[in-house]
Amino acid sequence: ELQGLAASGDLKLLSVAFSRDQAEKVYVQDKVRVHGGDVWEALQGGATIMVCGSSEKMPADVRKAFVSVFEQHGGLSEGDAEAYVRNLEKGR
Repeated sequence: ELQGLAASGDLKLLSVAFSRDQAEKVYVQDKVRVHGGDVWEALQGGATIMVCGSSEKMPADVRKAFVSVFEQHGGLSEGDAEAYVRNLEKGR
């Protein structure tokens, strides 16, 4: 279903991370950092970012990755990047 949305253009970027199904672990936070410029640009254009996965350690690590991306690609201070993330979280 997600691949169909990507093919139709309704989904602009689909990036998956599997930490358990392969020898080399790929984590969501790694994907956020790799695609940081695209993430920032998409959010500036009003995009919705969806993250799915474990509710244990992952949310804190992914949150840190978003803060880092907003600092690097958005030119925000750490405090402003944290505030930006909090604002995004309110929109859940």
